[in-house]
Order: sequence, then structure tokens, then C-alpha cells
Amino acid sequence: MRSDRQYESRDLNKLATTLLEYRHGSTGYSNQKHFLNKINKTKLIRLLLYLKDMEGQNQKGFNQFQPVFHMVHGHIFESQISDEVRSAKVDGYHITMPYLCKEFGALGLPVCIRKTLLDALPKYLRSMPDAQPPKVYYYYDSTIGHDLCSFTQAGKLAVRTKKAELGSCSCCRGLQQHHGKGTHHVVTTDYSVLGSEKLEQLLALGKKFRFQGAPDTIDDWKLWITQGLHTWRNKMIEKYGLNGSELDEIIKSLSIKIAKEVNAIQEIHKESPLQNFKSDSKFWTINPKNPKSKYVVCTMDKFQDRFVIICKMFYCNWIFEELASDSFEKVDASSKSIIAQINADAALFQVVNAEQYDPPLEEGQRRSRGQTNFEPSSLAQPYIQPKLHKPTGVGARIVSGGTNLPKRQYLQF
Repeated sequence: MRSDRQYESRDLNKLATTLLEYRHGSTGYSNQKHFLNKINKTKLIRLLLYLKDMEGQNQKGFNQFQPVFHMVHGHIFESQISDEVRSAKVDGYHITMPYLCKEFGALGLPVCIRKTLLDALPKYLRSMPDAQPPKVYYYYDSTIGHDLCSFTQAGKLAVRTKKAELGSCSCCRGLQQHHGKGTHHVVTTDYSVLGSEKLEQLLALGKKFRFQGAPDTIDDWKLWITQGLHTWRNKMIEKYGLNGSELDEIIKSLSIKIAKEVNAIQEIHKESPLQNFKSDSKFWTINPKNPKSKYVVCTMDKFQDRFVIICKMFYCNWIFEELASDSFEKVDASSKSIIAQINADAALFQVVNAEQYDPPLEEGQRRSRGQTNFEPSSLAQPYIQPKLHKPTGVGARIVSGGTNLPKRQYLQF
């Protein structure tokens, strides 16, 4: 019985054969663009990878399909550029705001703002790309997850420490009720393992919770929403002749409604005694800045807003074993040289325009509204999201993440 992979290869081979009829110099060349536009872009990318595999394995069939490879590669590149131009027109403005807590997320502000503004437009404008309302983006800089999650530090420790040097674990003895299934170490979402009621209540708030008064909070939500919609409002008036007074009334009503709902949520957590959690006597056990902390705090696979407490020694050994597997390859080069090479290749092949990068931020400076396109300056750090929903035992999903990464260039290559 043939595998799915064999069926896919047969299908892609058939597509490549069909596309030969549209190569340069053939009778179907004039209809090449029209035919390619009818094919799903994901399928075209799979075809490129299939042909690249043929070339890498020195298969004889690749020579006849070379015109197809260049045809599809050029089509995808051109469509990517047009997509970027289109998205640049749509995303020329947006609203950024701090994520506050679970109740705040339940408000669904991105959908609420979009629906209210689209309903205010005449029907013929609602589908036009340059009439779309601003998008809403959340930032999570000062949430408790930002303060508590220590998987980045643990990941760096695992990368630079040999497995033999990590030693054996002694902190999990007597805590069998908190051991992960199939392990002899603490891997749990039962925060009572920390021995602190205060920290237990804190972690129960979730990764995305933000205390009132944290940096970058918004004092006047009504003003913030109104200012965020100002550019879109002016564009609708100047380009499409919409009534400014009517738009102002709709924006005013929307901003008052949002401000009222957000202020009610903030009032609930206004005087939270948990805000001084760093003074708790047990905080050292999970403090990301404490090299002698006992546990790693990380997020859970499938449940991103839920914390998992893991024995630090076990976590470091765990991530080291994952990185030592056949899925990864050690590269003998510095991170700076790798980033410089990727950025240089991206500019050389016109994947990005280096002149369009936003100026780099100074230390302590926060990006302003509209600053989203920075030159990649760091490589991803590996970390593990534990899988606790598997009946067979604790599993691992290894992830690489960070900020200002060259992943966009990787994807486009």
C-alpha cells in the first residue's frame, strides 16, 4: 500500500509535467500567469520543495523540470512582493495596547473595534482594502508571565552547560504527588508545591495578567482609542467624503464604552495584595534572576496562559537531550556572524529592503506606534513547552522564540 508521501510525490510530478506546457517558448506561455494564479500557493511551495529534493538527490527528472522550478519560484516571489505592498497599504496604522488579564481578553477588543467601524461604513466600502479599520495589537512586556517565566534563562543554561555538569537532583524527594507522569521530578500545575499561598494565588491569575500601575499602562483609555482611530477617521473623510461629525460620534461612543469596561476590570485588581509577590519568602525558588532557584516556570502546550512548575535540573537535562537529538545540528559559527549572513542574503536576493527598517531602539526605549519593522538582531532561544495532556506521560514540545529574529527572511527564502 502506498504511503501519503508517495501519493503526494505522484501528484506533484503530475503538476510539474502540466506546467511544462506553460514554460517560456511554449504555446501556453501567454496563459502562464493566469494558470499559476489558479493554483493554491501552498501547493506551489510544496512543488518547489519537491523539485529541490530532486535536484539534491541528483535525480534525472530534475533537468526537464528546471524551467518549471524557475517559473514557480519567480511567480511566488512576485506574488509575495504584491502581498507586502497590499498589506502595507492596509496596515499603515494600528492601535497598540497592554494586555491586562483574562477578563480583558474576553472583551474581544480587536473584533469589537473592527465590527463597530465597519458597520459605520457604507456597504460598498467595507470590502475595500484601504478602508479597513486599524488592527489592534497587544503587548505583554509587564505581565506577570514576563516577570515569572524562566524558560529563557534555563534554556541558555542548558545550551552552555554539558549534561554531565548539571549534577543530580535532590529537590524533588518527598514531592511524589507533584511528579510528572513517567518521571521522578516535579512537573506540575499544582502551585501548592511552592509552599506559599500568596504565590499559589499569583500563578493562578495566568501568564498574561498585568497589575495596575505597571510600566506602559494607559491612564486615559478613551483618549487612547480616539487618538488611535484619528488617522483612519481623517482618511475616510478626505478620500471617501464621509461625514466627519457622524464618524466622531461613533468613535466617541466606542471609546467611552471600551473605557468603561476596562476601568471596571482594573477596579477589581486595583489594591491586590499579590502585587508585592517578590517579597514572599518562597519567591527565591522560582525567581528567574536567582541562579540557585529550584524550579523553572514555563507555559504549557495547548494552554498558553497556564503556568507549569518544573524541576530546574530536570528541565536543563531535558532540553539538552532534545538539542542533542538528530533534529538539531551544531553550527560552528558565532550568533553575530549567522545574523549578519542572513541579513546580507535577504538584502542580496531582495527578500527585504534594508532601507525600510525602523531605526534601532535605544536601551530602555519602547517602540512607538507604527514601529514594527526592525532589522533582525538576535537568534532564537530554545525552550520546552511540556505536554501534560498525553495519557502516555509527560511529553515535550521544543520551541525557539525571541524578538527581532530573522525568521521572516527564513520563511521567505
